[in-house]
Amino acid sequence: MDGPRKLGERLLGEIEGEGLVELLSSLHDLSLPRPQNTRSVFGIHELDALLPQPAPPPPIPHPTEPEPEKNEHDPEPWILDPILPRTHAPTTTTIPPKPPRTILELISPPYTHHPSPSGKSSLIYLIITLATLPPTLLNIPLNGKNAAIILLDPLSHFNAPRLAEIMLHHLTTVLTTAGQDIRSPPTKNAVQSCIHNALLHVHVFRPTTWSALLHTLQTLPTYLFDGQRHVSMGRCVGGVVVEHVDALALTSPITTTSLQTTNPLTTHLTSLLTSLPTSPIIITSYSTSPTTTTTTSFRPTLPTSSPHSPQINVTRLAIRSVRVLPFAPCLSVDEAEADRAQRWDVVGRRRFEVWRVGAGGVGTEGFVFRVGRGVVVEKGEGEGVGG
Repeated sequence: MDGPRKLGERLLGEIEGEGLVELLSSLHDLSLPRPQNTRSVFGIHELDALLPQPAPPPPIPHPTEPEPEKNEHDPEPWILDPILPRTHAPTTTTIPPKPPRTILELISPPYTHHPSPSGKSSLIYLIITLATLPPTLLNIPLNGKNAAIILLDPLSHFNAPRLAEIMLHHLTTVLTTAGQDIRSPPTKNAVQSCIHNALLHVHVFRPTTWSALLHTLQTLPTYLFDGQRHVSMGRCVGGVVVEHVDALALTSPITTTSLQTTNPLTTHLTSLLTSLPTSPIIITSYSTSPTTTTTTSFRPTLPTSSPHSPQINVTRLAIRSVRVLPFAPCLSVDEAEADRAQRWDVVGRRRFEVWRVGAGGVGTEGFVFRVGRGVVVEKGEGEGVGG
C-alpha cells in the first residue's frame, strides 16, 4: 500500500503556497486577453515597449520517482494506480514569469528653460482613456481595460471636459474606422453613455501638502476596498497617477536634498504596490537639471528608485514638445519665407517626443505623439493609436 502514499507525497510536494494578493494578481492577468509573448500595461504599444520585460525563470526539474517496492501482501498493486507507470521520467515545470510592479516617472524640462507645454497631461489623459473605457462598444474593439484610475492632483489641473473630449475623439475614430455611422442616434447614445460611465471610475484626490500626499497614498487601499464610497468595486485599478510631485516636495519640512537620499515617497509607493501589485504607478515632475539639451540630462526632483525592492521596476521617461530648429546661418530672406510655412506646420501639429533615460535605458528609445482634439501616438507607417 506504499504506492498511493508515495503518490500523495509527490503531489503534495508540487503544491505551491501563495497568498491572496498573488491569487488576485493571477486572476487579474487571466482576465486581460492579450496576444502571446506580449505584455500590455498601458494599452499603448510604444509606451509598453519602453518598460522592462520580465526575464523567464529557469524551469524547475522534478526528480525521477523510484519504483515502489512490491508488497507481497498486495498481489495486484496496479489496481490502485492503473494509469501512472511504475517509473516516471524526469519532468520540468516552467512557472510563467510574474509581471514586475511598475513605477513610471514622466519628467519634463523646467518651465524656465522650455516654456512650451510638455505634453505630460495629454499623455496621462490618453492612459486614463484606455484604462477606463470598456474593451468593446457595439461589438467593436476599443483597446480599453474597463478599469478604474486613481489621480492625485495637488495643483487642481485636472480637466474633466478635456478628458471627455479625448475619450470622444478616440471612440469616434475607432467607430468610424469600423464603418459605424457616429451620427445615428443609437450610436450617439452609446458613445455618450460609454464616456459618462468611464468618467465615473476616475477618482480624483487633491492633497495640498506633502504630508497630505503621503496620508492619501497610505489610506488608498482602505478607500478602494470600501464599496460604500465609490462605484468601482467591480473593476481592477488600472493605475495610480501622482502629478506634480515636485510642487508638493516644496511644502515638506524636509529639504529637497534630504528627500533625494531618504525619500518617504518610495516607502509609501512600495507599500501601495504590495496592496495593488497589478496597478502601475505614474509620477510626473519637472527636471531638476538646469540644462536639457541632451537626451540624458533629465533628472527627477524625487528619484523613486528602490534598491531594496528588486521586484519593482522604475522606468524614467523624458517628455517635451518637438523643437523647431532655428534658421540656418546666412539664410536669405526668400529662403526664410519659403521655410516659414513648414515651420508653422510643425508648431501647429503640437507634436511631443518621449524617450527613456536613466537606469535601464540608453536615451534613444522612444516615440512621438501629437495633440489635437485627441491624443494620437504616431506609428512608423504614419498611422496612430490613441484618443
